[in-house]
Amino acid sequence: MFRHLCCVVAATTIASVALADGYRMECGGLTAVFNQHGKLIDLQNHGVSMLANSADGPAWTLSYKGGSIDSKAYPEPPLVTYGDGEMTFRWQAADLPSVICSVRPNDDNDGLAFSSSVENNTKFRLDDFRYPQEFRFKITSPEDYLIVVQNTHHETNVTPLKDLKKFEVMYPGFMSMQMSGFRLGKDALLFYTDDTTAQVKDHHYESNGDILDYNVSHYIALRPDKFWEPDYSLVVCLLPDGDYNDMAHRYGKWARAQRWARKKFSDKLALRPS
Repeated sequence: MFRHLCCVVAATTIASVALADGYRMECGGLTAVFNQHGKLIDLQNHGVSMLANSADGPAWTLSYKGGSIDSKAYPEPPLVTYGDGEMTFRWQAADLPSVICSVRPNDDNDGLAFSSSVENNTKFRLDDFRYPQEFRFKITSPEDYLIVVQNTHHETNVTPLKDLKKFEVMYPGFMSMQMSGFRLGKDALLFYTDDTTAQVKDHHYESNGDILDYNVSHYIALRPDKFWEPDYSLVVCLLPDGDYNDMAHRYGKWARAQRWARKKFSDKLALRPS
């Protein structure tokens, strides 16, 4: 099986490809690679692998009190469709949640945006949703680092990936920033949720030797027979030769336009917890 959809926006090539063993979506030199079960297995920087994701794990996980459901519980692979430059995966089965996950070029055509929705067809409340399931980064240089706003100290930290300890950050905090930036080799990857209303979500980080595990969980509190479809996506931008300042500038370009950024910085600092 082989299908190809390609268009050109300005000088940026946007393409989605279906292969016998999986799928790809590319924009701005960043390519997301999925297996036939809809799991993200790699992000590629102009063809060079950046992730060490497991090929046989779930594509996503829904958590509830006392347990979880993931994409591997479904008897059939997801239905995959294309339209308007977007690739969509749909999981559906009797008595299981109906889950839709999609990937498309982001609004600035310098990376990709991951979106999702859930219909709760179970008889219990679903609490959290994680998609994509994982981003496992290869730590290849002592110069690789992470920038993030940590709730513990309410300030932006730059931490070498090799020194990173396990921690979580819940958003919104008093600064309402919702981003993570990774400097990997000579390039940078910026992650942020383009969430204008600052809905609750957790960013998880854990370093294991030369691998950094990162994922984002969305708090959905979804009761039976209800539907969750947030009006935001997880955006991933590739910044060639990017550093801390480039990632901060790129995120700030979006963030400064949001309503929660209208206060002066000094006024925001006055709200800082003691």
